[in-house]
Amino acid sequence: MRIISLKTIIFLSRNNCDFGGHKVLGIPRSTMWAHVNELEKELGVKLVNRKKQSTSLTEEAKSFIPYAIKLLDVYQEGILSAHGKDAQEVKSELVVSTTAAVSSSWLMPSLKDFFEKHHNLRLNILAYDALTKQAQRTADILLRPMDEEELEGFKKIWYIPYNHGLFASPDYLERYGVPKSPEDLLSHKVLAYGEHEFTHFDDINWHIKGKHGIPKLTPSITVNSTVSLFNAAKAGLGVISAPVESNDIYKGNLVSVLPQIKGPTIKTLFCMRKTNNVSAQNHMEVFREFMEEYFKEINVKVLYI
Repeated sequence: MRIISLKTIIFLSRNNCDFGGHKVLGIPRSTMWAHVNELEKELGVKLVNRKKQSTSLTEEAKSFIPYAIKLLDVYQEGILSAHGKDAQEVKSELVVSTTAAVSSSWLMPSLKDFFEKHHNLRLNILAYDALTKQAQRTADILLRPMDEEELEGFKKIWYIPYNHGLFASPDYLERYGVPKSPEDLLSHKVLAYGEHEFTHFDDINWHIKGKHGIPKLTPSITVNSTVSLFNAAKAGLGVISAPVESNDIYKGNLVSVLPQIKGPTIKTLFCMRKTNNVSAQNHMEVFREFMEEYFKEINVKVLYI
């Protein structure tokens, strides 16, 4: 019985038997089916109900899954023991769910140093502004805006506050003038996030909705990328909503516009999946400690929960 086949059936059990998850696992759909077929042949029972429009786990599979999890846990703990509990030497994978902006702005640049220290730890980064149910079921770590309520299956460790305001480039303000009042924004070019879901940030377009003392505005450009919006503002295309902290993180030189207007504060949380698996816990701790050290280096303060 191969470990990779156990991982596949456990993954299917956590994701409603959705073979579309092959994209998350980084393997072809046909390979997932090969793993299932291999287990069915070895166990002598049917594990997946095959239908044209859907698939589901059989009752036999549901009975087997708890033991598959125990087998995988024992295997992983055995590897850890063989390496003297040195997490750096154990080959493993972490699935990190984050936003496109976090991934491109500071997560990716930090990973060079990470892999120099932890070259055996493979990262599978799911970078989407919308947090899908599949990603939440699959991820070991969430690094993204989250609500304050308890998140099932995860422990909240720390967060970074993002305090939003209005910004524009010096070049734009020189050409179009500095707004003196909220009403002045009616004669300015305003940029906004597109009509797309941004999970746990429903008020991402707070600056154009007639809130916070600002009149309702019609954006000249919308794009479903906060990094692209920041870069558009740097290029002098208009006024944007952005975190005060973005100038440091993105190394920009935007100027605060109408600084008396305060937008929402959004918390980007670092959450770790709750687990009894010692190996998985150690690998998540390795990633947590590295990210905390990285934030110290770039002078970004994390607040512990």
